[in-house]
Amino acid sequence: EAVKAEVGADSVPSKVCSSGLHKRTRRIKPGALYPACTIGWHPVLVDGTKEGHRPVTLWAGDGLRVVELGSGISAAFSARLLADFGADVVKVEPVFGDETRRSGPFPGDEPDPEKSGLFLYLNYSKRAITLDLETPSGAAALARLLKDADILIENLGVGRLLALPLPEGAISERLIVCSISPYGQDGPKSGYLGSEIGAYASGGMMFITGEAEREPLKQALNQAGHHAGVNAASAILAASFLQRRFGRG
Repeated sequence: EAVKAEVGADSVPSKVCSSGLHKRTRRIKPGALYPACTIGWHPVLVDGTKEGHRPVTLWAGDGLRVVELGSGISAAFSARLLADFGADVVKVEPVFGDETRRSGPFPGDEPDPEKSGLFLYLNYSKRAITLDLETPSGAAALARLLKDADILIENLGVGRLLALPLPEGAISERLIVCSISPYGQDGPKSGYLGSEIGAYASGGMMFITGEAEREPLKQALNQAGHHAGVNAASAILAASFLQRRFGRG
């Protein structure tokens, strides 16, 4: 069920994405949280109870509450891995939609932002909301989400998070903030723009593929983005243990 949130009036109506197994779509009122995908919980993580099915969680109590901010693969995959283990993930989409909505594969090779196989894969088990974070009301809505969150995962780009018009104190000392970027948050290359093939090559993975006397080869698809998501999820889990012990992010 969609969960109502107190958000700004600039949030945009959107449809729940569908798949070949789920044909229905629903119009979403502005300011409503909705399931990012209708696929639902991964079957391996479902436990039968008298009340129905519930997700199996690795964490005691309410589990981890995660806000995902950005677009593309790295942040989304990191958050999805946490959602697989029972974390409550809220995905904040930009007003123009996540970029993976425009990536295939699509059923029948017909592009449809509601049926992108990549988007569905990255975003099941999440709730989502569309916000314009450049506006005061959109930033205020994000601040309300962060108030009760344990973790923020973002790949907006170096410096973009701090440049948002967030109210003072929106990013608390307790919040774990995981920022993903091609070349880190500081250092001589931090301001460089990145790409999948650039990250794949500079990360060293391309060195081990191909023939010795030929140019390096890149493996298919988005290996660098997914690797970044795995590394981010691992770092978040380590940080969450310290957070629960010492109360700091």
